[in-house]
Amino acid sequence: MHPDDTTIDVLIKLWPVLLSAVAILIGAVTFSVRYQANKLTTDKRITNVEARVLSLENQFHQISTSLTRIETIVTMERS
Repeated sequence: MHPDDTTIDVLIKLWPVLLSAVAILIGAVTFSVRYQANKLTTDKRITNVEARVLSLENQFHQISTSLTRIETIVTMERS
């Protein structure tokens, strides 16, 4: 770079460096967005699994309650 270089001359000389910097920035942003998206997807999957487990627990409780009622009725019929 010479003192008589214009801004355009400097940009032309620095173009590969500027292009590399922009490419690195785009790569970093893309990585960050993908990481966050994967994290959200994982969190959503965990939430879905938790909801299924709660549903199964509720169903088990309902079955247990029904069996207790049946047992009570059977016991009353026998006596």
